[in-house]
Amino acid sequence: MTMVQLQTWDRLSNRITFGTVEDSEDDNGLPTNEFKALTSPTLCGRWGLTTTQMIQNQGHHHDESFIVVIHHRRNYDGITHAQYNGKLYEVSDINLDPFQNPTAGDLITLTKVTDRDG
Repeated sequence: MTMVQLQTWDRLSNRITFGTVEDSEDDNGLPTNEFKALTSPTLCGRWGLTTTQMIQNQGHHHDESFIVVIHHRRNYDGITHAQYNGKLYEVSDINLDPFQNPTAGDLITLTKVTDRDG
C-alpha cells in the first residue's frame, strides 16, 4: 500500500474520466467496445515511480502502462477503464491511500487498450 500525501495539487493538470467498456455492435453488426463514463471528469497528474515500484511494476508493459495520481475516492466500484488525453486505457491497478484527508491521493495504473484487446 503506497501512501500519497501531496501538499499542493498543482501537478493535477490533466482530465481523466473513469468508466467501463460495454460490448455493442456497429451499423454493420460488427462487435465494438463503447466507453461508458461512470464518473464526471476529474483532474489527474502523471506519477513517477521509485526504484522499488519499478521492480514491482515489471509485469506491466512500460511503453503501454503508466501511473496517474488523483484526489482520493472512496469508491471505484464498476470502474474498469479510463479515458485520458482522448485515448482509452484499462485500469490495471488501483492503489488507494488509506487516509481520508485533504492531501490524500490514489495511484491508478493505466494500460493502453490496443486493437488486440478487443
